[in-house]
Parts: sequence; structure tokens; C-alpha cells
Amino acid sequence: MEEQGKMELLVNSFTYLLSYLDENDRISVVIFNSLTRRLCSLKRATPENKEKVLQSLKEVKPQGATDIARGMMFAFHTLSQRRFFNPISSIFLLTDGL
Repeated sequence: MEEQGKMELLVNSFTYLLSYLDENDRISVVIFNSLTRRLCSLKRATPENKEKVLQSLKEVKPQGATDIARGMMFAFHTLSQRRFFNPISSIFLLTDGL
């Protein structure tokens, strides 16, 4: 993810996805490499929360390998633990493909 501005592309893609969310949607970000962690818990997609999540993502530095399976398992776990259910739930996987 360090090479060829991939982190910048990820942030741009994420910003684009955020534009489709309204305040009734919720968002959480799971970052993964050789380790997996949640950048933020599920939050309503208010303009303020969108900006906070985006700023947090911009501070992430690429490191380690890309463990997609672990990242997806963590995302599914986060989704299964939510307290509020929307009619549609989605997980977007953004990766450098390595």
C-alpha cells in the first residue's frame, strides 16, 4: 500500500463511498495487515462523524502483510454485534491486492 500512492487512492475511494451515506446509516472502519483492528466503532454517518472517521483513516500508515480473511472476519463480527439494524447492510473491502 506504500507504493504508487495507494493510500491516497484508498482515502479517495473511501471519501466517495461516504458521500452515499446519510445520517440513518452507520459506519465502522476495520483496518488490517498482519494485525486487525477497528479504527472506529459503529457510528451514525453524520457529517461530523464522517469527517472524524476520514481524518482517522488519513493518519493510518501502511505496514505488514494483507490478511484479507482476518479483516473480513473482523468486519463480519462487527456487523453481527450491532444494536441497530438497517434494511440493507454492506461491507466494502478496499485493499492493495497483495
